Amino acid sequence: MKVILFLFLATASFGLLAKTVVVTIPPLASAIKPLLNKSDKVVVLLSENQSAHHFSLKPSHLYSLAKADLIISVGLGLDDWAGKAIERSGVKHISLSEVDGVKLLDANAKKQGHEHHHEHHKNVDPHLWLDIDNIKQLAVKVSSEIKTKHKLVSWLEQLDTANKDINNRLQKIKNKPFLVQHAGFQYFEKKYNLTNLGAVQTNDAGAGLKKILALRKKMEKEGIRCIFTSPHGSTKQVAALVSGLKQSVKIVTLNAMGAPNLNTVQVMQDLTQRYLQCLSD
Repeated sequence: MKVILFLFLATASFGLLAKTVVVTIPPLASAIKPLLNKSDKVVVLLSENQSAHHFSLKPSHLYSLAKADLIISVGLGLDDWAGKAIERSGVKHISLSEVDGVKLLDANAKKQGHEHHHEHHKNVDPHLWLDIDNIKQLAVKVSSEIKTKHKLVSWLEQLDTANKDINNRLQKIKNKPFLVQHAGFQYFEKKYNLTNLGAVQTNDAGAGLKKILALRKKMEKEGIRCIFTSPHGSTKQVAALVSGLKQSVKIVTLNAMGAPNLNTVQVMQDLTQRYLQCLSD
C-alpha cells in the first residue's frame, strides 16, 4: 500500500517539479515564459546581441542541452547550429516550424506572402515568431508538454488582447510605404497589412550598386520616408541609399530577436512602437 501511495504521489506531483527548458533563440523564451512556474528555468543559447546566422555552440551550451527537460527550436535552417547537439541529447524536442497550425511564408522576395502548409520547407521564411498566431500554437504545444495548462488560458487571452491592440494602433499607418534593410519581418507586416515595398538586403551578400539605384528611384517615385534597419546590417548600404534624396527619411532599427527577459506581448508592443515611430507624420 505504501508503495502504491508513493507512486501515486510521485505521478501527481510530476507537473509541479522544477523543469529546465532550453530554447535556441530569445523569441522562444519570450513565447513560453508566461507558461512556466516560478521554480522552472529557461536557458537561451543565443543572446539577443548575436546573429543566428553566425553562431556556434560552446561546451556550456552542450551541457545545458543534455540536462534539459525540454528543448525548443525554430527549424528551417535558422538554428541548424544546434541540430546535431539536440539530436544527441535525446531530450524531448519541439520545433516551432513543425507545430500543427503554424503559418509558414515563402522567403523568396518575389513570392512573399505565399502560405505553406507543412508539405515542404524549402525557401520558407524562418522568422515564424513574428506572427502572434504562431506563438499561440507554440504555447498550446508547450503547455501540454510541461503540464502547465492552468497558465495557458491566461496567456492566450493576453496574446489575443495584444493582437487586437496592435492591429488598432497600426491602422493609421498601414498604407504608408517603407523599405527594410533585411527582409525578416514579413510575418508581422503581413499580419497587420503594412506596406513594405522592398528590402535592401535579401541575403548575406548585401545589395549592389544596381539595386541601390533602383531602390532610390522607387523611394523618390513612391515618396518613401522610412527605412527600417537591422542591428547587424551594413550602415554603408543605407547611407548610400538615402544620400542626396529630396525627401527626408527616418531610419529606425528593428530587432527581430527582441529580448529574453520580455514576453511576446512586450516584444510585439515594442516592435509596434518602432513602426509607428518611423511611419507616423
